[in-house]
Amino acid sequence: MKPGTCCCRLNQKYTTQTLPADSSFLVMFPNVFFFLSHYRPIPKNFQEFLTLMFAVKEVNKDLVLLPNITLGFHIYENHQTERNSSFFSFSLLSTRGQMVPGYKCDRQDPLISVIGGHNPKSSRLMTSIFGIFKVPQLGVGFEFPQGERRVYPSFFRINPKEFPQYVGLVQLLLYFQWNWVGLLAPENDDGEHFVSSLMPMLKEKEICLAFTEMMKSDFYATSGSKLLHIFNTWSKGEVIILFGDSSAVANVQVVAFVYETQRKAPFLKVWIFTSNWKLNALNSEYVLQGIKPFHGALHFTDHTREVSEFSRFLMSLDPLKPRGDFFLPRWWEYVFHCKIHKPGKIPPKTEKTCTGKENLQNLPSYTFEASMTGESYNIYNAIYAVAHALHAMHGSRGQPAMLRLGKRISNVQSWQLLPYLRNVQFNNSAGDEISFSENGLGSGRYNLLNWVLFPNLSFLSVKVGQIDSGAPRGQDFTINSDAIIWTRKLNTDEGKRNVQMNK
Repeated sequence: MKPGTCCCRLNQKYTTQTLPADSSFLVMFPNVFFFLSHYRPIPKNFQEFLTLMFAVKEVNKDLVLLPNITLGFHIYENHQTERNSSFFSFSLLSTRGQMVPGYKCDRQDPLISVIGGHNPKSSRLMTSIFGIFKVPQLGVGFEFPQGERRVYPSFFRINPKEFPQYVGLVQLLLYFQWNWVGLLAPENDDGEHFVSSLMPMLKEKEICLAFTEMMKSDFYATSGSKLLHIFNTWSKGEVIILFGDSSAVANVQVVAFVYETQRKAPFLKVWIFTSNWKLNALNSEYVLQGIKPFHGALHFTDHTREVSEFSRFLMSLDPLKPRGDFFLPRWWEYVFHCKIHKPGKIPPKTEKTCTGKENLQNLPSYTFEASMTGESYNIYNAIYAVAHALHAMHGSRGQPAMLRLGKRISNVQSWQLLPYLRNVQFNNSAGDEISFSENGLGSGRYNLLNWVLFPNLSFLSVKVGQIDSGAPRGQDFTINSDAIIWTRKLNTDEGKRNVQMNK
């Protein structure tokens, strides 16, 4: 083998979208589309993708923040597999077509930062790769074993830490005097960590556990006798806290469906969801049926605030003129049940043609949320954090950043950005103060939502409270109980305050 050659070449095909620029992000999404039977695409996480485009566009328009410089990105879909996450991570550190991390001779746009992973497991995997090369990674946080934080100095958490959420859970139970509750969590490391963290906090406040159920991954294979045991167990608590992702929620939906089919009665509980579950995890074809048991549920979500320009950006989207966005036409066709045709092509009479004038505001929230979600807000702030760090780095050497930035950006090494990211601090366009702390990007804040199902089977989520670990004591948990819509069984003041029967 000749010197300088590599015997390991990349032949795998993958979905990517790129915006060329002077300097770039790598962004790893679990899915922008995933496929059900017959390879029919189902869009997921699309708002986060649009938020990325919006934030980069806004930064590039700002003549003060990064003058004479353009940020870009490389987007990869890892399809929620560890293999793809590793593959993309190594490939972005290598010359195109070769797997030699650290050698990027043909890269014109330097990689300055990575946004991802989308869950704790993928974040840890990517950190084990990018951390070797000191590439700043901004992603969903994961728990560090004691004393191990120093092993990951290039990782920056963009979502709030979970402990403030646990504190908020306890405060919520105390507020409504709910002292007889059940816990549901998946039988894995995350579920065990949740239960082991929350149980001492409940015990300290004399809140009793009706049951604790760890759900196995093969829950769908549950036998009839096991389901009967589950019915009896879950009936012990009128308030149930559910920790887990879409798989855990699907397990609950199975139990609720079988219960209602066999007992000919609704499965009425007060459900409290943690932030691990996302609304867009629901399959829109079955969401209305599956959401019925959760009418009146309370749901902790990552904090977000309205970004006014984002709404205008969404309204400007045109699937007929996607401007290089090859995801947009496919997504538009799916959510509006229409077809985009090439100019001059006559569509079949039975086929609905997309006009490009369809209104995003008319889409149900489980298909697309018009207001920025907590996950999207985290990405928005992450993009601006990197931009502000770049601004600080080039303005720290005696000359104004405006004069030096464009000239020196091509020489930036990703590791040089690390100290500036650690110290970044700014107010975003929504008025929130953004900085990195032990609680994540921004303070440890969560919104509390209430799920409301209407008679016509439409539904929405309404903000009824907030947790802010950075607020003064006594103001860290706020709630508007009058705005909460409860399940029918508990739609009385007595029911709200005294959900502690079967003790």
